[in-house]
Amino acid sequence: MEKKEIDPTNRGSVVLGSVAYYMDRYGYDVLPLALRLLAGEKLPSRTVTQHVLVTGSNVFREYPPFDMN
Repeated sequence: MEKKEIDPTNRGSVVLGSVAYYMDRYGYDVLPLALRLLAGEKLPSRTVTQHVLVTGSNVFREYPPFDMN
């Protein structure tokens, strides 16, 4: 029997994972940089945001199924 739903025990899937970059959370990283810039502080030439590899084993932790019945 072929399982197509997202399930941590589904080892038959060809999908290994996907990267969650959480664009809606960028403000939490950008605002402190903006405040430092306004205060006249020197900023690093590069900054990074947290990305998460979402796999079958952590998908429901990263994206809880609130709307599933």
